[in-house]
Amino acid sequence: MKLILILSIAFFLFSCQRRENITPQENQILKGIEITDSIIVYSSSQEKIGWILKADYLKKLTDENKLNFKKIKLEIFNPEGIVSSTIYADSAEVDDNKNMIIAKGNIKVFSQEGDLFGNTLTWDRNKDKIISDDWVKIIKDGNTIWGERLRTDSNFEHVVIQKASAEGEISESQIAW
Repeated sequence: MKLILILSIAFFLFSCQRRENITPQENQILKGIEITDSIIVYSSSQEKIGWILKADYLKKLTDENKLNFKKIKLEIFNPEGIVSSTIYADSAEVDDNKNMIIAKGNIKVFSQEGDLFGNTLTWDRNKDKIISDDWVKIIKDGNTIWGERLRTDSNFEHVVIQKASAEGEISESQIAW
């Protein structure tokens, strides 16, 4: 019984002492990080929702003004308040200083203009431009295009892609060389 009491006191003293030995730098690092599960983030302006991001996990780096998400669903709304695009990805980083969202892993984008599949996408919200330097697959109007170096807007209305190959039918008037 005395041995259990002595071990309990020793454990308590060592565990308390350990906490007191955290350096101010380590303590500052811990204060700059917030972690949570299952989160929803909204962006709105003048009572209109710009986008909604849902994720299974969030790690917020307060000092860097960055949010790191896992298993995301990002819905982008047009000015009329209708979902124009939905993006799914394994992870995403929101950098509020640069006003950018970088999505990575198993990316699926579904929009009224077509669907896109790839491994990385960067959305520059300042310019409303979405880019990817990786290979992508785009399905639009029953046609499929593969290529790399994608450049488009959040509505996928103006798509530029390099090293493209396609499957489907288009008229000569639709080709812009």
